[in-house]
Amino acid sequence: MTRATASNFLLTGPSGVGKSFLLQKVVQRLSDLHCRGFISETIVGGATRTGWRLQGLNSESGILAHTEMDSPRRMGRYGVDLDLFSRIARTELRFDCPVDLFAIDEIGIISSWDTEAETLIEHALSSPIPAVVIVRKKGRGFASEVRGRSDVEIRGVTLENRDQLVDDVVAWIRDQ
Repeated sequence: MTRATASNFLLTGPSGVGKSFLLQKVVQRLSDLHCRGFISETIVGGATRTGWRLQGLNSESGILAHTEMDSPRRMGRYGVDLDLFSRIARTELRFDCPVDLFAIDEIGIISSWDTEAETLIEHALSSPIPAVVIVRKKGRGFASEVRGRSDVEIRGVTLENRDQLVDDVVAWIRDQ
């Protein structure tokens, strides 16, 4: 897909390669734009990941998933605060506020548990507003549908190309 026809830039890659860090750097470099969305940050305890924090770009933040979280929603060994995810998605993925860019981290397991959030993500991706989205590389369902859209440019993130991709994504957005 060429830049001229893609309105969504998808980032995919293995866990721990720095996809969220890349998205955070892109949003920081585009501070002159009205960015809406959310970015996750890994929580590390000792030498291992113990969870993720979710930060709305214009709203609240909180612990999204943690090994010590008591929740009926589980993602492997992590309890998940689906209510937090839902509140942030509903607040951030709106069109009644100024928005020049959607930044969404990530389309995967947790987003699949909230059909309203999936609908909001779909509206963001279908709008003329550019979106930079992290999507699970092997996710099925909605993640697979998003990867198969005709209006996306997909890039795999690696440790070797992560820093260069920040420049590439910023240039792509500026070209929109």
